[in-house]
Amino acid sequence: MSQTAVFAGRTALGIAASIEQALASGKLSDGNRLPPIRELARSLRVSPVTVTAAYRLLRSRGLALGSGRRGTALRARAHLASAVAGASRHAPGLVDLATGNPDPAFLPSIGGALRGVDPDARLYGGALELPALVSFAAAEFASDGIPGGSIAVTSG
Repeated sequence: MSQTAVFAGRTALGIAASIEQALASGKLSDGNRLPPIRELARSLRVSPVTVTAAYRLLRSRGLALGSGRRGTALRARAHLASAVAGASRHAPGLVDLATGNPDPAFLPSIGGALRGVDPDARLYGGALELPALVSFAAAEFASDGIPGGSIAVTSG
């Protein structure tokens, strides 16, 4: 079996994922040199630009190091990125930071420490108001003769 037989994919993300999977499974390890871009592109029947983008993804994840004419080699930090990949619900090695929310699986339970307080996690993009607080504010406004209408409670 040739070294290029462990690689697969038609996109940069797919190729990078196959290399990361080969690292995780032990088919590739620290210090292994990746095939030259044109050789791998020919083998996978994709554009050299696609393979270049895959190698760039690997470098940005800390899995590979480009050495100019000497090629691209896998790095010692590969095992760390693979561990992160196992925890990710997204592409291997990537963590979705776009929502701004932490992964609830990594948050400690606060129910025991804050009995009586609603322990539901409030994340960005969720409901902004607390119904009990809005009701309280509406009653306070009504007692002062301020029309109810739409009420928003914000922090300052």
